[in-house]
Amino acid sequence: MCFCNFVAPPAYDSVFGKIKAARQQSTGAADFGKSAGTLIFAQLSGVCGLVLLVLCCAVCALGLPIAEITIGMYVCYTEG
Repeated sequence: MCFCNFVAPPAYDSVFGKIKAARQQSTGAADFGKSAGTLIFAQLSGVCGLVLLVLCCAVCALGLPIAEITIGMYVCYTEG
């Protein structure tokens, strides 16, 4: 079963359309830069948050068994 067909990619107009609207609503270059920067930062912060969540889960999922094996081998080595 392929899960790649269930989620559609974001529309091309989703980010660029918002930037185009910000350009039309802005009063100057500084105002446009602030609006566009805020939009781009919002998009990137969501992606970075998701990446950090996945990395934390991976560290916990892999780090715990590795720590258990390491501690167990250390105990066997020092008591044996």
